[in-house]
Amino acid sequence: MSSNDIYMHFLYLLHELVSFSVNRTDGLVKRLLSLELACHSEKLQLKKEQMIAKVQRDENDRNSVEVKVAILTTRIRNYQEHLLKHHKDKANKRRMLMAIDRRKKLLKHLRLVRYDAFEKVCEQLGITYTFPPEYHRRATRRWQTKKAFCIKVFKEVQKQKAEQRAASS
Repeated sequence: MSSNDIYMHFLYLLHELVSFSVNRTDGLVKRLLSLELACHSEKLQLKKEQMIAKVQRDENDRNSVEVKVAILTTRIRNYQEHLLKHHKDKANKRRMLMAIDRRKKLLKHLRLVRYDAFEKVCEQLGITYTFPPEYHRRATRRWQTKKAFCIKVFKEVQKQKAEQRAASS
């Protein structure tokens, strides 16, 4: 065998070794690059990017109300997932409620300014918007007594005015 033949044989073996290791490690590389072995923050980042992609106006849109709602929705769902496992975690429950309030405020603004965008965002993100309840004052005994007294005084005043009108005419 000449040195050229040895060199060609060496290159052939090297090529076989590389192709064998690539085929063998291909599955390992796929697993490493998949979400199966990804850390929690990477999964959250991917979920956030998917939510943003659903509602953003263009590919550079990062600061519109729709994108902010998508980011808050991702955070809220993450908190909900966390609270299912750790139901006594009051700090994260508070953060979730604050995020819900912020999202509600943004949705209210979007509903008043651009209703079509509001409907699209709610549909894309799976949000059901409920209108805030009308103000309801709790009826205490003191408040009921005061109200009854005011009504009684009002009726007396009306009665006196009616008597004055009847006397003057």
